[in-house]
Amino acid sequence: MLARKLDEELDGWLRAAGLTKSPDVSAVIAPHAGYSYSGRCAAYAFGNIDPTNISRVFLLGPSHHYYTPKCALTRATIYSTPIGDLPVDHEDQNEAMYGQLLSRYLDDPKNFFSISSDFCHWGTRFSYTYYDKSHGAIHKSIEALDHMGMEIIETGNPDAFKQYLQEYENTICGRHPISVFLSMLKHCSTKIKIRFVRYEQSSQCKSMRDSSVSYASAAAKVDTPAEEEKDWIERIIPESILSAVILSTKKALKMVVLAASIISKSGKALVSRQFVDMSRIRIEGLLAAFPKLVGTGKQHTYVETENVRYVYQPIEGLYLLLITNKQSNILEDLDTLRLLSKLVPEYSPSLDEEGVCKTAFELIFAFDEAISLGNKENVTVQQVKQYCEMESHEEKAHKLMMQSKINETRDVMKKKASELDKMRMERGKLDKGGYSSISGPRVIEKTFNDMSITGSGFGSGSGLGGLGMDMDSFASKPKGGRPSAAATAPGKGLGMKLGKTQKTNQFLESLKAEGEVILEDVQPSSVQSRASPLPPSDPVTVTIEEKLNVTVKRDGGVNNFDVQGTLALQVLNDADGFIQLQIENQDVPGLSFKTHPNINKDLFNSQQVVGAKDPNRPFPSGQNETPLVKWRIQGMDESSLPLSVNCWPSVSGSETYVNIEYEAAEMFDLHNVVISIPLPALREAPSVRQIDGEWKYDSRNSVLEWSILLIDQSNRSGSMEFVVPPADPSTFFPISIGFSASSTFSDLKVTGIRPLKDGNPPKYSQRARLVAANYQVV
Repeated sequence: MLARKLDEELDGWLRAAGLTKSPDVSAVIAPHAGYSYSGRCAAYAFGNIDPTNISRVFLLGPSHHYYTPKCALTRATIYSTPIGDLPVDHEDQNEAMYGQLLSRYLDDPKNFFSISSDFCHWGTRFSYTYYDKSHGAIHKSIEALDHMGMEIIETGNPDAFKQYLQEYENTICGRHPISVFLSMLKHCSTKIKIRFVRYEQSSQCKSMRDSSVSYASAAAKVDTPAEEEKDWIERIIPESILSAVILSTKKALKMVVLAASIISKSGKALVSRQFVDMSRIRIEGLLAAFPKLVGTGKQHTYVETENVRYVYQPIEGLYLLLITNKQSNILEDLDTLRLLSKLVPEYSPSLDEEGVCKTAFELIFAFDEAISLGNKENVTVQQVKQYCEMESHEEKAHKLMMQSKINETRDVMKKKASELDKMRMERGKLDKGGYSSISGPRVIEKTFNDMSITGSGFGSGSGLGGLGMDMDSFASKPKGGRPSAAATAPGKGLGMKLGKTQKTNQFLESLKAEGEVILEDVQPSSVQSRASPLPPSDPVTVTIEEKLNVTVKRDGGVNNFDVQGTLALQVLNDADGFIQLQIENQDVPGLSFKTHPNINKDLFNSQQVVGAKDPNRPFPSGQNETPLVKWRIQGMDESSLPLSVNCWPSVSGSETYVNIEYEAAEMFDLHNVVISIPLPALREAPSVRQIDGEWKYDSRNSVLEWSILLIDQSNRSGSMEFVVPPADPSTFFPISIGFSASSTFSDLKVTGIRPLKDGNPPKYSQRARLVAANYQVV
């Protein structure tokens, strides 16, 4: 019964794969996790096998339960399987140099090799959390990492695969069986190519608390020119280009440049222009594999793999690189490379990573003029520069016409300003006191000269705002013609007083030295020119904020770890208040929600939708935020702390050496980190011997502040050392820590807005932040 059920399940996966069996498939790489996880992916490997002529099967797999530095053979004589007992062949017991030893078996078409391996095991439970944020979500980073390894495996180069494992430490559990198989390919006489045909993940990781295992299936097939042609047509060249590709014979492809790139010596892609349909992950894998294929001290300008040819030229600390198919004409490729090498300095005078990234679009435009559909255009450097300038007579005429309209509008505004100024002057003459505004015609004329045609006109507040203010001040003057007392009071600091006395300066300087903040006299012009805060740009703004209240013991452990969160809504217009918010969040232990009394709790608990109890009542509008949902997370342990700080004071003779170190979790990037360490009363600032970041001494409060602007993947840990006179170790506690982050523990976010009335939902923006409200080490 069990065997029949398993047979039906396997047949279903094999039929779904829809692959054609081939007698040329001599080996596969397949996952070995439970069938419910990896069975569908494994079917894409085993579905290629034609077992008609196979008489012996070699199984290469990892040892999960017993560590050994060597290759090992089983002592069992049979394997019991649902399809029957299979005998084990003990012909060779030698465990040394298995790559060379097994290569002769690979040349025999009656032998078949099954290499068993899962790919990346990601998550804290696997002690592997590599994350390259340039790829976006965590699961995309894992996919890019695995595809890089798959690309290198396809080259059949065991040394490149070894270097890849050393650099990225990818947790491929079958890395040793794969390395043995690559060594076999290197020593066997039959030309065999590996092609990966399927890739899956057990789950898609979105936060540092998630975990997943990757599965990949590949088939190793005897290489024939016909198969190579078919494979490249299906994998590389899209249908839109096939019509332009003319095959000279059935065994040759049209030469084509797949991509032109500029990369660093480590394989980091700075600029890459693809001329055929290739995914980002594939091109990044090809580029990342290139530095591992280039030998040092060699004078060659190209290197080949089983799939592609790299034609390259070093330019200072970078590589200018063409990726072509292997049928491409190497002479034409070199000619194309020479043209691009002349174009790059024209558009990027600074040949380093920063300079190339700044001129990335100009370089891509130039590459497009030099290469079209993968073929070199017959152009020169001067022609490319001319094409890229794109001078247009129509555009110039349009700019002249727009400038003329701007000048006309400016003249109209000047005329209107003059008329308004005359009206103001006449109105001032009718007043008994004869007082008028201090702003003359030239001031108003200058105001209109500064206004742009793209501004908001008379309602902008920068044009007639000054005039309106003068009018108000004019109307508010006393009727008796005499100025008010406030107006007639003499201003301070006028007359012959040119500056502050020396004693005053010395007093202020001494206050500054003690840590006091001294506010200088504010000039009226600076007050008038101070810009008002910008209003929200979207009709609806959602703010998600979590505040941390954490107390950590100096010797380890947590006294208190409390997270309090709030979802607040700001609606600018009443008409946009008739909405509901669809939210989602991570399933975090100890997370509990509370909603506002006017929120429909049943709707929130059942569908995670934030909506008013009365659908005919809109959310409040205005400039203030309205809290709608609150939550709390309790019971988290020390491993969930975003930032851990350890302080090690030690007295040596007449001095106390204090070493402080921090370690940040990978789940958050922390901004504006300030670690405040209390010190004993000192006459002068402490002697800071070493620090990762910046420091400041507050002498009034006797506190040393250690500041780090940003803690991200590049500086997850850091330290500081300073020296003070002898002091009790408890003097340096409690340590207060402040920081903020753009992500939260709950990972709560709004996924959409539902309008309660007819029409489209209003545009909205959301911002999330994590704030350390009270974070101490005691």
